Amino acid sequence: MAHALRRAYTLVRQTGCVIDLHPTAEPARVFVGEIAAGMVDAGDAPERHQAAGHAIDAAVAEGLFVVERAFEFDFSVWADTLDELQEHILEDWRDARIGDETMKRARMLRQAAPGDRPRVRERIRITRLQSSTEVR
Repeated sequence: MAHALRRAYTLVRQTGCVIDLHPTAEPARVFVGEIAAGMVDAGDAPERHQAAGHAIDAAVAEGLFVVERAFEFDFSVWADTLDELQEHILEDWRDARIGDETMKRARMLRQAAPGDRPRVRERIRITRLQSSTEVR
């Protein structure tokens, strides 16, 4: 990520910006309706996501960019079934899966409220980095 930001700095005009969008280190959670069933077993994802934030901090400290604006929001991926949600995570997330205990709780929640759809919710950080004129 640090290399990518340095490269982006060389490509962005003095008046340009970079938009960074990545999950925070907060673990993703599985919900059925509005009830949390547990966390996604995400391997080293929290560490990688935290490292992305540190890379942004380092690029700002180097004077490559200034943070024009940043905020966090929740992002959910909904599925029709728990198996479909698990399949999505296995195929599209690196080294992640819904663990057995979380899946068991989610299945119980689904039985209690069959109309409630399962989803996985992540906390996302978006940052607009303005190219710094100090370094150029």
